[in-house]
Amino acid sequence: MRLTVLTENTANRRGMLAEHGLSVLVETGGKRILFDTGQSDVFLKNARTLGISLKNLDAVVFSHGHYDHCGGLKALAAEGELPPVWFGKGALEQKLCEEKGGGYRDIGIPWLPKDRGPFRENAGLTEIFPGIFLAAGIPKLADFEGVPSLFVRNVDGKLLHDGMQDEQLLCVTQGNRLHVVAGCCHMGAVSCLRHAVSLFPDKKLGLVLAGMHLRGVSEERIDATIRAIRELDPDCLVPVHCTGILAIARMKAALKDRCRLAEAGKVLETDDGKHH
Repeated sequence: MRLTVLTENTANRRGMLAEHGLSVLVETGGKRILFDTGQSDVFLKNARTLGISLKNLDAVVFSHGHYDHCGGLKALAAEGELPPVWFGKGALEQKLCEEKGGGYRDIGIPWLPKDRGPFRENAGLTEIFPGIFLAAGIPKLADFEGVPSLFVRNVDGKLLHDGMQDEQLLCVTQGNRLHVVAGCCHMGAVSCLRHAVSLFPDKKLGLVLAGMHLRGVSEERIDATIRAIRELDPDCLVPVHCTGILAIARMKAALKDRCRLAEAGKVLETDDGKHH
């Protein structure tokens, strides 16, 4: 499996652009899957800089229905016909974030095509290609985690707490390994990974690339997350996007070489559990 980070909050090489968002090209089993599209056309610009074509994708996967993961869809559609676009049930609803001073800010998908023909909904576990799965409907599996109350969805004019059940993980089985790619882990990184492992109990957790939504949380929450991840024992952890600088630094200090840092342009590869 080969992962190329096309959009991330940081950039670390000439010609690469950064923005608050995530987009990763996943190449495995002869398939090319675009996991998220960032919030603009940055992923396309970075792909061109890297000499990567996004014309012949087999699928697009939306980790969840927020602008910084789905906002680049319009730019991708302008490039040509869309491949199947997979999203978790509820991702297309209006999603809002409660502001500190009152009121709500729209954080949902900013643009959707009139032709929804390519769209595919996933409500649980779906195998989209051999050995490549999407897992939505993530339960709370750690008592120190949960979706913050400030996330809201508009359902027929009623504002309800958004439990982020549309969020889905990309799970790739390779040999005796389970590799996981996650967008934001709103339910919590530990809950997401425990859920993924429970779906594939005969697999060892391999490479995990994930935004973990730990920016601004307590040090106790970060420490509890690291302890639980150590118990899950992944071969390699790649914290990105919304994980937060403090949490990423603490993960790197705790896991050392098993924690890899990634920014726009980074390429990671696995081979039956090995990574480099």
